[in-house]
Amino acid sequence: MSKASVINYFRYFPIKSKGFTVQEIARFNRVSSISVYITIRELKRHDFVRTMDTSHGKGRGKGKTKAMYYFTHNGLIWLRRNGIMV
Repeated sequence: MSKASVINYFRYFPIKSKGFTVQEIARFNRVSSISVYITIRELKRHDFVRTMDTSHGKGRGKGKTKAMYYFTHNGLIWLRRNGIMV
């Protein structure tokens, strides 16, 4: 289900393949962010996705920044194979 939600997000926002967060995909598809994160981690393992900007803390009690991901060349081929014109 979560792989389908990732594909569904990029069907509507193909330009976001250059930079997206887990929370954007989770909010758009109304699924949990942990399920999207697990899917992104699997895509990272196959070298389809890389981390552009890692998440890091802003100081005591001020929260964290969001990690940004982007699709590699193989990831863009994977998206095209699933019917998304990037």
